[in-house]
Amino acid sequence: PPEETAWTTYIVGTVFQYLPDLPANSKLELTFAIAGDVPLGSGLSSSASLEVSVARFVEAVLGDAAFSSEITGYQSPTKVRALRCQKAENGWCRSPC
Repeated sequence: PPEETAWTTYIVGTVFQYLPDLPANSKLELTFAIAGDVPLGSGLSSSASLEVSVARFVEAVLGDAAFSSEITGYQSPTKVRALRCQKAENGWCRSPC
């Protein structure tokens, strides 16, 4: 994680959670265009909505490999996604949630 946090850290931190899913010696290049309209009082923070959107995008790019590094057992991809986004927010952005 970087020393100083910027809004882009939420994106980088989320993408970083999926790097272990990449096949060995592979390269991941992503280009993002981000727009949002999370309504005030909707119960979802803007950082969480950004992280989940980025996670879903990365999962779509990775396809079946999206959770290959995760031994999910009884955990659904939805739960794994939520935990990864939380880890990005806590570890990369230093925002306890």
